[in-house]
Amino acid sequence: MLTGARLVGGLILGLSGIVIAMLLVDRDPAIAYLRNEIIILVGVVGFLTGWRSLGRRVGTGYRAALGYGLRAAVTVALWSIFLAALYEVFNNIFKHAGEGYMVPVIETFQLSVDIAIYVFQWPIMLTAVVLGIICGLVTEYVNKIWP
Repeated sequence: MLTGARLVGGLILGLSGIVIAMLLVDRDPAIAYLRNEIIILVGVVGFLTGWRSLGRRVGTGYRAALGYGLRAAVTVALWSIFLAALYEVFNNIFKHAGEGYMVPVIETFQLSVDIAIYVFQWPIMLTAVVLGIICGLVTEYVNKIWP
């Protein structure tokens, strides 16, 4: 069901994800050539997380909205790390042809760890925490205005 909180939660968390992805791509040389794909991927993950998770839980007060915003920011970060690594593996799938089915699975988790090293540095995490709190508070405010 379309509500103002779900729409605004999805849009603002999607934009926050794009900002964080732009910071990440500028810091990580391993995924710099996937700049546009990563930014679009994280924006879509942010919108879906804001719509399904953040927009659904608002209405319980501003203190709870802080926690919901932080939870949504962490969810976007973890899903984005995994999906970026999976995207990279699918781009290189034919490089490992004939080596077995476990090689792409192992490579996905190795790339996830490599990307997570860059994501969990303090400038990116500080930005994610601040934007997550802002997303939660704005979504709660919008829920009060447009129920």
